[in-house]
Amino acid sequence: MSQIAIIARIKTKPDTIKQAQTEMKKIIQPTISTDEGCIRYELFQDQEDHTTFVFLETWKNEGCLKKHLESGHLKAYFKAMEGLTESQTITRLIKIG
Repeated sequence: MSQIAIIARIKTKPDTIKQAQTEMKKIIQPTISTDEGCIRYELFQDQEDHTTFVFLETWKNEGCLKKHLESGHLKAYFKAMEGLTESQTITRLIKIG
């Protein structure tokens, strides 16, 4: 199976930047330390538009990504982020070389 890369772009509401950033940071360590097959899980903030955040993720395979999506810490993250964001765009990539 091929590695899966995820680019998750999250746009927060202007008045929720700090709260959203706190919630996003909370899921990094549990994901890295407990989610099998997590190769990369990093959070970035746009230098010009501070309401835009990007998670860059790499997973060993589709099965590992699926388990992550079903994890308790990710479900808690989605619940905590309710009402804090304007939009979210997910790009799924498969490693070909």
